Amino acid sequence: MVPQLVSLAGIDGSGKSTQVAAVAAALTARGVDVVTTKTHLSATYSIFDLAEEMFGDPHSYHPEIPATLREFVIASDVVQHSRRWIEPRLEAGQTVVWDRGLLCYEAYARAYGAELQWVLRMLRLVRPPDITILLDVDPHLAWKRISARRHKPVQTSEGVEFLRLFRAEYLRLAQQRPNIVTINAERPAEEVTAAILAHLKPAE
Repeated sequence: MVPQLVSLAGIDGSGKSTQVAAVAAALTARGVDVVTTKTHLSATYSIFDLAEEMFGDPHSYHPEIPATLREFVIASDVVQHSRRWIEPRLEAGQTVVWDRGLLCYEAYARAYGAELQWVLRMLRLVRPPDITILLDVDPHLAWKRISARRHKPVQTSEGVEFLRLFRAEYLRLAQQRPNIVTINAERPAEEVTAAILAHLKPAE
């Protein structure tokens, strides 16, 4: 396989983390040198600390913390992760499977109503994925999956109405952008993995 950056996007509960692991395992079995990653939101943790100090909930996306401020900080973390972690792996000839990616961060910024000028300018500094796989699921199914998680606190941004808003933004952007493939992720996990693999570049 040609070394490439593969991004998996989708609303919370769409199965991103499950598919990142499954795709990486399948590629490794084929002899591909592959690594997985998820953006380390180091500066963004300060926003979570601020939410806890102000509202008693570190997982609160409270309207008193401007969406533009939060999404710009997140975008800054994405740039640093891309430059310090993703790009060196690609240059070393490894394929990188990215849990989330540019589509995610732009879709969420738009859905939250952030002023986009500086958020998008920051995100343009990030090396774009060679392909983005959008895992599409109905928000009610996604919420059911989220509610079943016992190891992860439910965020205020994970209700069905929020998920519906995020999904609509994802689908709108996917229709406008090249290199984005939308896959029905309501199918059994192994079928979703097979569909993703079918869209990746073959060995050269």
